[in-house]
Amino acid sequence: MTKKLQQYGIDSTFLIAFSVLVIGGLVILQTASSVASFNETGNHYHYFTNQLVRGVLPGVILFMTLSSIPYQVWKKLSLLIIGGALVVNALVLVPGIGLELKGASRWLDLGPIAFQPSELLKLALILYLAMILSKLGPKINTWGALVSVLVVLSLTVGIVAVIQSDLSTALVLLVIAASMLFQSQIGLSKILILALVGVIAGIGFIAMEPYRLARVQTFVQGGEENSLGQGYHVQQNLIAVGSGGVSGVGWNQSRQKFNYVPETTADSVFAIFAEESGLVGIVLLTILYLVISVRLIQISGRLPDSYGQFIIIGVVTWFVFQSFLNIGSTMKLIPLTGMTLPFISYGSSSLWVLFAGFGIVANVTKYRKE
Repeated sequence: MTKKLQQYGIDSTFLIAFSVLVIGGLVILQTASSVASFNETGNHYHYFTNQLVRGVLPGVILFMTLSSIPYQVWKKLSLLIIGGALVVNALVLVPGIGLELKGASRWLDLGPIAFQPSELLKLALILYLAMILSKLGPKINTWGALVSVLVVLSLTVGIVAVIQSDLSTALVLLVIAASMLFQSQIGLSKILILALVGVIAGIGFIAMEPYRLARVQTFVQGGEENSLGQGYHVQQNLIAVGSGGVSGVGWNQSRQKFNYVPETTADSVFAIFAEESGLVGIVLLTILYLVISVRLIQISGRLPDSYGQFIIIGVVTWFVFQSFLNIGSTMKLIPLTGMTLPFISYGSSSLWVLFAGFGIVANVTKYRKE
């Protein structure tokens, strides 16, 4: 099929916007992490250097490699990929391989780095659902076909939410699946039933862990009542964002990164960015995210097959929703989640898989109809 299709270069609008985001993400991380870097290592550029060498450079290689592989290849490998991802995620329970950090078993010990295998599940689930939904077409409305999809989805969500105690990632997986199912030929009645099941499961997962309930209570009640406890992180984020005003306090001039805002390299990197660049910076970053997402959605409507369309829908949903979770929790639009900001927060695991996903999408854009 691929040989008969006209192949162009990677869409230039997408590629330029994506490149700006990657470079800008490094710049944002450098200023946000400078104090934490110095406190921990005596070097202001420790996190920046690690992100560049261990995260971005391998990620760019992944992007370039996967962007050159015809995306139809992944259709044949999707079952193997989702199965392998589930096995790798189960390894967090194996002594000597699994690594417990911050009270949760979510990482694998790979010597110089700790790899978070749940990131693999996001891309693996997208490739699996794209394959099965494009293959089934209207047959997805049969309960037998739908159950086969739900079994895989339940395994991916269950292993992350229960075994790894990572409800944020489980939520991302659910939203990715919901978005792709919504774009399929599934009936509205079944969507409503699945949505109800998802809400009930979400409430159950929240009730399983006291700290999750505490975060919800902090969000509902307001952080002022507990500004030194559960509400501290939220309050310091809001102070940072509010201090930025319209134009920000100036690049590398943040006060909140001096041991006030926790997790300035990961969960709260946006708070420091908002403080230093203000509303202007927030708007510009939002526009950049929108340009990437809208352009990819436009291209999805000009593809020769539904498989490529589903891949783009899945990756865009992953990218947008994960960004929303991070920014929304920083600005107290939703309860605190602990989700990283794509291509900006520190962390090799997330970067590698994001680069891989965008590399596959870049190849999909080559087959757009002009």
